[in-house]
Amino acid sequence: MSNRSAQKLNTKLIVTAIVLCGLVVLLGVFTIGRFGKSTVTAELVLSVERPDGMPEEEFQNYSHSQRKIIISEFLMRRAVDDAVIARTRFVAEQKDPVAAMAESISSRVSDDCTKIYVQFRCDDPEEATTILNEIVDEYFSDVVVEARVQRETLLRPVKRTCAKIERQVAWMNALISDAESALAAGTTDLVQWRATLQAERDGLAETTNGKPERLSHLDESIAELTKRITGADAASDGVGVVLADTKQRIQPFRSRLAELSADIADWEKYGTPRVRVAQHAKLVAEATEP
Repeated sequence: MSNRSAQKLNTKLIVTAIVLCGLVVLLGVFTIGRFGKSTVTAELVLSVERPDGMPEEEFQNYSHSQRKIIISEFLMRRAVDDAVIARTRFVAEQKDPVAAMAESISSRVSDDCTKIYVQFRCDDPEEATTILNEIVDEYFSDVVVEARVQRETLLRPVKRTCAKIERQVAWMNALISDAESALAAGTTDLVQWRATLQAERDGLAETTNGKPERLSHLDESIAELTKRITGADAASDGVGVVLADTKQRIQPFRSRLAELSADIADWEKYGTPRVRVAQHAKLVAEATEP
């Protein structure tokens, strides 16, 4: 073989190698474009505002609990039933849409617990933002609003019960106060009656000059007064017993009223943290997976 022929052969081999390399590159590009999975990530930011008076630890627990709820299976099931999400290709292509959504969503809380970052990944940019916005809408309607309604629903009968017990206690307190006033007045009257009786006895003894026959009629009057005083004393003692028993019986109502009032005051001393959308869903990342 001549040198010229060898050079031509080498040239053909080099050209062939270049063409093959080009084909490999094109095939790789085609394969990635055809079989690779291009994913996009949408992110939505929620702000959480701590009410005045709420302890820091309780606020942190609240933010982290909301983060978990947003990506929970419970909320994914609610979201799948949403008409907008149900029409997406992402849901239509899944055998188990709930599991697929649970795998595609993630969340995290900022260090100060005032922000919740929620992300959703899929291969369609428009659907990524749409699905994420709808999931958060479901969170607000089915969790935040529902929790507020349930809280008021639970609190309403407690307030009614508290008001009813408060009226009963007030009524019984009024009775006790009236009884105590009457008892005090009765005791005062008895003391006055005794003093009057003693004065009458002394006066009668002086008037009759020690003649028993002249005291017989007055003795009957004195005996009647003594009988009335004795009866009044007995009645006073009876009122005292009833009053003491009433005070004892009302004590459980007072204790229960104090407990309910303390619970209501504790529930209402600060409200639930306010959660709102600080940033609606937008694309933040794009990646191609083999």
